[in-house]
Amino acid sequence: MSERRALRRLLLDDEGRASRRVFWLYGLGAIAFVMSALALLPQIGVPARMTPLIASLALIYPSYCVIAKRLQDAGIEGHWAIAVSGVAAIDALIVAAGPAEALTAATALARALWWWVSLANMAAFIAIGLLPGDRGPNRFGPRRI
Repeated sequence: MSERRALRRLLLDDEGRASRRVFWLYGLGAIAFVMSALALLPQIGVPARMTPLIASLALIYPSYCVIAKRLQDAGIEGHWAIAVSGVAAIDALIVAAGPAEALTAATALARALWWWVSLANMAAFIAIGLLPGDRGPNRFGPRRI
């Protein structure tokens, strides 16, 4: 399988399995993508406040696919990745609503929600990344990619 086809399968197909190594490499790539977007999008006229939302929206489906594969590697149904991706989407929407420092006292609940959602998002990512996979074949596939 060509590298391009393997990458497309990793990012756009939610079937199969992914090792911890692949998951963490994807995480590093996603961080690099977001950092690049934060630096480059304002240069072409995109409001700086919107860049985290745009970058996060671009990563939602690929993240769902990689998380689903990682969960399936551990023998867990991949549809649980929808919940994790949903938390990430909520996090992005809260960030796009405005920086936490700019929130008024009336929206203190939104500020607290943003911190808890961000914390839950990071905790879920770390937990999924540390989750041991099945060594041999399981019901989601014969081997890891």
